[in-house]
Amino acid sequence: MRKVYLSIFVALMSLALFAQYVPTAQPVYGGRIEHIRSMPLSSTDTRVFITTNSANTAFYADVSNVTTSPVFGTFSVVPELDDVAEYGWVSGLEADEFSEYIYVIAGPDGLLGCDETSGSLKTISTDEVTAIQCHAGWLFYTVIDGSDLWLNWGQIYDTSSGSTLCGSLYNTGSSLITSSGYAGEFAPDIIVNHYNGYVYVFEDGNPPIFYKSSDVYTALSASTSFSNLTVTDLAAVGMQYNAAGIAPDGRIFAGGYTGNSSAYDAFIAYSDSDGDPWINSTITQDCGRGEIFVTQRDPSNYNVIFSRVISQDNGITWDWHGGADGSVFFDANDDELAYVRTDWALGACEVASPCVVTEINDGIEAVRVYDFAMDTGKDIAWVASKSGIWYVYDYTTAFPTWTTTPLWPDYDSTPYITVTTTATADSVYVGNTSGNAFKYESAYGSLSDGNFDRIFEAWVEDPTWTYSTEVSAIALDPLSTTERTFIGTRDEEDWDETTASQGGIFAGEYSAGWSWTQITDSPLPCDGVEVNDIVVLDEGGITVAYAAVEYVYSTGCGTGHSIYRIEDDGVGGWNVSQDLYNSGGTLIAVSVFDMWVDSGQNIYACGIDAGGTTVVSYYKAYGTSYWDVLATGALPTTTEGKSITVDEATGNVYMAIENDVWLLIYGSSVWTKILSNPEGNDIEFIYFD
Repeated sequence: MRKVYLSIFVALMSLALFAQYVPTAQPVYGGRIEHIRSMPLSSTDTRVFITTNSANTAFYADVSNVTTSPVFGTFSVVPELDDVAEYGWVSGLEADEFSEYIYVIAGPDGLLGCDETSGSLKTISTDEVTAIQCHAGWLFYTVIDGSDLWLNWGQIYDTSSGSTLCGSLYNTGSSLITSSGYAGEFAPDIIVNHYNGYVYVFEDGNPPIFYKSSDVYTALSASTSFSNLTVTDLAAVGMQYNAAGIAPDGRIFAGGYTGNSSAYDAFIAYSDSDGDPWINSTITQDCGRGEIFVTQRDPSNYNVIFSRVISQDNGITWDWHGGADGSVFFDANDDELAYVRTDWALGACEVASPCVVTEINDGIEAVRVYDFAMDTGKDIAWVASKSGIWYVYDYTTAFPTWTTTPLWPDYDSTPYITVTTTATADSVYVGNTSGNAFKYESAYGSLSDGNFDRIFEAWVEDPTWTYSTEVSAIALDPLSTTERTFIGTRDEEDWDETTASQGGIFAGEYSAGWSWTQITDSPLPCDGVEVNDIVVLDEGGITVAYAAVEYVYSTGCGTGHSIYRIEDDGVGGWNVSQDLYNSGGTLIAVSVFDMWVDSGQNIYACGIDAGGTTVVSYYKAYGTSYWDVLATGALPTTTEGKSITVDEATGNVYMAIENDVWLLIYGSSVWTKILSNPEGNDIEFIYFD
């Protein structure tokens, strides 16, 4: 099965009941929407389908009174594509109005089709499918076979007889598109040109590639060939074209961007000549990575949408609209209503300027949760997620109260991955993938986006870092009277572990404003470390921070790994040492992802070995200088220990490994798997009450 990183948190509320415990999703809706499609149910009602980056592959909701005053229903999981089915994230979605089936590309499971009822799932193809497209009762999909890219097709619905095979295909065939392999970064797109009936296949790039079939879609055969459109005008330096669409008058659109994945400008080019010349438009806003969709009802008057920009005059001029963030699709009944991926999840947008996005997320259980912090009374909690910050109070009562919409501190709507709070939860500190950290306390006023204080910006503290630095850990100093706070950062896109790090450890204090110092003392590598977690202890009246870091080899700077001990030297500086030594005095080189400190200030840690093959876990008793290796019996291999916690009453240790929770009973040498979640429900945080 395809591995998907939807994260959940598990609160272990009672050991005695845990064997029967089944995690219950909390009313925190949203998540990353991968694909959006709609189909008409009648002239006034529409069914909207979405796929998500979660264990729940697909959801659907019905929209009534679409063309007058839309009423958006609550989303439900498509039964055949729920978390138990274990397909997780899929790389393509299409909806066919004739059979009322949807089709998804489910990785190694192939091309699947189903409707919204149980028992409807059909396997269409087990090949390596890369793109799909439905058009007028036909299904088209591309397949990679070695260096060959093929177009396959079949009829879902016979328009002459009005018969449908409910997801099965007939009149099937295939033809070779190219033997040159697929050069693009993303999957290709298939587009049927409503104007001339030919099939186009788009590959992203600079310049992009457009293949055009030699036959119209109803006459495709094994002898059909594909030619390339001329794209010389699209070969500008710095442009990356990643989306395409075709209008009902035959106008071809190519959408792209310049810049990086955090700050970029959109380019929309169009051709009325099946290739050169192309006319380019530039939209100087942070947008441009998404899909292009064009309404098809009127060849003389159509709308075009691309990520965060919309054109209402056939793609001639464009207006920027906030709210959309990639996936987009027009309503099947209303050309003036678009569905868009938002920072929270899914929105509906009337395209008349200005576009006001209405969030329609009820029922979308796809939120990726990264971190969780609770007060000592177990009554108030904060949650850091892809969809902002969530807050719950009265958790000890029968009816806890959750915020109904996420918080975006200081209106920064990027994913939040770390959160910590004071003992009373009166103050909260959060960090996100933009490299920013924020603080809120009740003295600031009402709990709202604008009442968070931005306390840290990674690119300000180190201007050499780029957009990919994220705040990955925040910890508070229990001895400080000046709000001393430790922050860890890492490079979220550091796939090449031999390059310079964009991560590090910072200590900050507040005195009429925040001031930060990056801790760079040896034995820290000269280019920093990728920090996963930080905990702070009071060791005999001295502040000591422990930083868990990724194993990253660095040429010339020293390899960062394991755990660093950072002690206040009492004169404004820090004594730094590598700390993960075993009882024999050997330094252990691993990646550590999580640490847990119990009430006696004993530390537990987990991660994976330097080779990425074995889960590891450790224990350090307070006041000692070495770490004990916890038992390894029965643990799976090639997996990561992502989170660890302990039941202090018994000494039993719990560890999250991918989508499972494992238990090490005190004194035992063998772990036991006590909870297994569906594929895709990777656990980022566990907490024992």
